[in-house]
Amino acid sequence: FLWRSFEYLEGRGGWVSPSVAAGLAIWLHLSGLFLLPSLLWLHWTVMGDVREAVRRFVWSVALAALPGVLFLVALFVVSAHADLARGWQIANEMLGNSADEHARRWWVRLPGGAPSAGTDYVLLSIPHVKYLANALWVLAPAALPVVLGLLVTAPRRLVATPAARFVASCVAPLVIYTLAVRPMWGPFDWDLFAMTALLLAVLALCGLDATLPSPDRSASIAALVAFQLLFVGAPFVAMGVLSSGAAGPFEQRLFHPSMADTGRTPMGEVIPWL
Repeated sequence: FLWRSFEYLEGRGGWVSPSVAAGLAIWLHLSGLFLLPSLLWLHWTVMGDVREAVRRFVWSVALAALPGVLFLVALFVVSAHADLARGWQIANEMLGNSADEHARRWWVRLPGGAPSAGTDYVLLSIPHVKYLANALWVLAPAALPVVLGLLVTAPRRLVATPAARFVASCVAPLVIYTLAVRPMWGPFDWDLFAMTALLLAVLALCGLDATLPSPDRSASIAALVAFQLLFVGAPFVAMGVLSSGAAGPFEQRLFHPSMADTGRTPMGEVIPWL
């Protein structure tokens, strides 16, 4: 999606491929829906006319809907009715329309409510911020510090080019998504906001590219990539291939589906990690 959007922005490609790529992202994970506003910004930048941009955006949304619609049709054709029913149940839970007393809460709660248990986070409470900091550290540790640093010291450099402004139009809705969606599995849900972390990293690169002189730019970006690989990436991959031990919340026996239930106190060993 990013690659095709950059080509379209630079006049080296059309608008169909980024629209289809956005649709594939949505089909893979519903967080892709938050890329759609960036398509509107993209058309407006390229075309320079609001009405024409809105008209083309409507066509883009129609194209982006195709992968998901075709997938649902395929499920119906192969009689996967149980999967369709489960999807409908989850959709109703997400929209708050479920009558099931055991329906899961899909969104973090606003401040001022009763204290929450388990992963029923309150917006920007200490447990919520702790989860977000841990997740972004695992996914892209340099991204948020660089973006915040540039916002304070050189905000205009962060969006100095059309490409950077496009990336910012991707990041803004994803930040809202990241703050609003409830990570039901707590620390086990570290990958839920992978798209947000990736786009924040790209925005950080855009800002560094516009801020640092050429020699410093290459060295700084190389250092950040090396930091990611050596101190986060490589150890995390190694954890997946080495023999496991009973340590932290990732010990196999501590993971239980009841963590996602609303209002239920989790197992004592997991509580410190929430």
